[in-house]
Amino acid sequence: MSMIAPVQPAEAPTGAVPGSGWLSGSIQALHDQGRWGWLRENREQLPVAVDELIRFVSPVMHFRRTATQDTELQGQHIRAGDKVVMWYSAANRDPAVFADPHSLDLTRNPNPRLAFGVGPHICLGSHLAKLEMRVMLDDMLSRFSSVEVTGDVERMGSNFINGIHHLPVRVAA
Repeated sequence: MSMIAPVQPAEAPTGAVPGSGWLSGSIQALHDQGRWGWLRENREQLPVAVDELIRFVSPVMHFRRTATQDTELQGQHIRAGDKVVMWYSAANRDPAVFADPHSLDLTRNPNPRLAFGVGPHICLGSHLAKLEMRVMLDDMLSRFSSVEVTGDVERMGSNFINGIHHLPVRVAA
């Protein structure tokens, strides 16, 4: 009997690792920027805040594509067959696109962040991922009046996923 099993390419992660990276990165960002209380008091801003946290954290660092035709991008000639890398963390902090790109603005709207890709290469699970993120944060905000990072953050050893391996926190009801 033969079996065909779907295979996920190693360089195209499913949502589990980027999702956990986003949540821990968001908790760290909200703590570091002192925004947990504001978001807790302004939960109607959660959909917009989730987009900003996705931009700010950028859980997937890069993706590579192959040019299918000759083109030019900002004065740089790219030939068909050339490998091109898109760095999400750089694109999501582009000062030509985002005012004050290194700040966490939970009211940034519109937010043309690229953390899930764009066009025909957009992550098929992006809508589900955003819903999961909103539900997780909403539940945490309703349960915890504060979340405090209490120790050293241990980042994942990866050049692909911007994730946190260990994030010690203390929560208050």
